[in-house]
Amino acid sequence: MSSSADNFWRVVEGWATSARKPRIRVELTRTSPPLAADWYEGTVKDFVRGVQITFQTSENGEEAELLLGGAEIRPVSFSRLDAVSSFAIAWDTEGMESVRCVLTETRSFGEPN
Repeated sequence: MSSSADNFWRVVEGWATSARKPRIRVELTRTSPPLAADWYEGTVKDFVRGVQITFQTSENGEEAELLLGGAEIRPVSFSRLDAVSSFAIAWDTEGMESVRCVLTETRSFGEPN
């Protein structure tokens, strides 16, 4: 695993074990036809290092799994104004080559980080 991936999984562990349960925005984009984009926000319920992250969504409390096998993970150098940290994910596995994902820990202004 690269140092970017090691850093990512340390951050994910913090998201999962933090008492304040930071809000994570998950943005998924398909970059080849048919083009598509979707996003949700939630908290990290559980994770398996190098394999997957399970989120509990903010909207309805449902679980959503993000499978990360075969993914390249790197920090995002540009970020949203409300971002604490952000990571870009790209897959090189068959059928996933055109899917991109950005995970961003967002801050609520006026609340301590």
